[in-house]
Amino acid sequence: MRDAGAVLVNREMVLFELLRAAGSEHFKAMSKKYLVGEQP
Repeated sequence: MRDAGAVLVNREMVLFELLRAAGSEHFKAMSKKYLVGEQP
């Protein structure tokens, strides 16, 4: 995939790009829900 031009990122990077502020309460809440604990 990388050879075809895809940029591989993790969930935290995607969440930060969507919310644009890692220190916000919204980011913290989303982080707890989607980045901490058991993941699929």
